[in-house]
Parts: sequence; structure tokens; C-alpha cells
Amino acid sequence: MFLIYGTPDCQFCQKAKTLMMDNNLNFTYQDISDAYTTTGWRQVFTDLKDKINGQTKIPLIFKSVDADAFVVPTHPLHLDSEKWEFIGDYFELEEFVDSLDINLNDKY
Repeated sequence: MFLIYGTPDCQFCQKAKTLMMDNNLNFTYQDISDAYTTTGWRQVFTDLKDKINGQTKIPLIFKSVDADAFVVPTHPLHLDSEKWEFIGDYFELEEFVDSLDINLNDKY
């Protein structure tokens, strides 16, 4: 299972969702502009700075560490780094998907 934090007007967020669908990978997409109505969605970079290795662009993509037991956080502040591993942005997701054995896709 994957988690994508993005915004509706982000072309790479849309491309990440398409890549997931094209490869039959389970994912949840969360619009971070909904979570940050008062401060603006860029606040996510500050809130998750310890979990995203200094990344400053969206989408922010995570994969579940345990495919059988996961809870999708309702807000980026609730992201448990023991349960979600940071992959990166769209380009890092593309590399990750390319490295997957197609027969393993049902694990994600």
C-alpha cells in the first residue's frame, strides 16, 4: 500500500496516481491542501521534515512497511514513520516501480 500526499494542480501528483493505477498498485491519495486550509499546504514540508529527508517538492510518496497492517493517517502530522517508509517524489516512485518484480505487485 502506498500513500501519496499531493495537490490537485500538481502534474506530478497526477502522474504518480496514473503510474500506480497502470501498475495495479494499491494507494491512497490525500490532498494536502485540505489538511492545511489555514497555513497553506507548503507547511507539510516543515511538519514532515524529519520524515522526508529535506524534500521540498510534491508529491510526497510513502509505502506501508507492513502491507497487512496499516492505518492511513488522516493528517500528515499523524504519519507514523515506523509504519510508513518514505520513497520520495514522482521520479523516485518511478524508479521504485521499475525495480519491482511484476509478480510482487500484489504485496503492495
